[in-house]
Amino acid sequence: MSILINLKEEAIKRGDRLGAVSTGRLMDVKADFDNIGVDTEPYYNFTPPEDLGFTARTVLIVASPSPAMEASFDVGGEIKRYVIPPFYVNESMRFDETLKYIRDTLRDTGYSAAIARSLPCKAIAVHAGIAAYGRNNIAYAEGMGSFCGLILLYTDCPCDGEPFYQLHFADGCENCGLCADSCPTGAIRHGVDQIDANRCITMFNESDGEFPDWIDPSWHNALVGCMRCQSICPMNLGYMENIKEITSFSREETDMILKGILPDIELQRLGIADYFRQKLPRNLAALIKNGN
Repeated sequence: MSILINLKEEAIKRGDRLGAVSTGRLMDVKADFDNIGVDTEPYYNFTPPEDLGFTARTVLIVASPSPAMEASFDVGGEIKRYVIPPFYVNESMRFDETLKYIRDTLRDTGYSAAIARSLPCKAIAVHAGIAAYGRNNIAYAEGMGSFCGLILLYTDCPCDGEPFYQLHFADGCENCGLCADSCPTGAIRHGVDQIDANRCITMFNESDGEFPDWIDPSWHNALVGCMRCQSICPMNLGYMENIKEITSFSREETDMILKGILPDIELQRLGIADYFRQKLPRNLAALIKNGN
């Protein structure tokens, strides 16, 4: 049995899906972006780093179930519940757990693995055949919908014979369009394959500064990111029901969050990265102010 088959079977045992793309195809992945005029230079590096301790031959892509989470806040005696989209919660822990079981599976083979940074997860997942694009530019994995997290790893394990699929949209997108209908900013448009990232709410509530004036306050719907297109998507039927409450904050704690003075040790209960916690007072205030 090949090493790659062992990795795939171990992933399945854990509820994950695993695919592989040769590092020799990374320039083909880059060409996808070049062909649509996207400058990848600021975001991605398609050349494996030289300090891995091994020569990378393969990129492994793991899709892991990641339900949306919910946190509750006591706002003046009224309990408000706000959603955190998939893969924001405990992201670093998921990376660590995935790397561990990949390394454990490879332990007696002589091969190594390391987390792959600065590569486009969604494009590689589609090329590896474990996901398809939605019209909302989100990856959909079989058995998970868009409620999944994608983790990339380099390994010196070969992936000879693995197919390299063309980029494609999920079958369910062909005659749908609900995501475009539900997108309040017009970032998703009918008949246009690429979303307008500069109009996506997710970009703004992950960034510093005030929200631009053209964003209607009623459009805010999540502590981080946006759930409009995912919550209405037919391919996500059943997955929205799995939303779990990760934590709750008392009235005093909620007030302290809004003032930006709740101790970090308490904010850690949300499980979101420090980078996003810094935006929390502004995002939470926007949700509360507009009655969401």
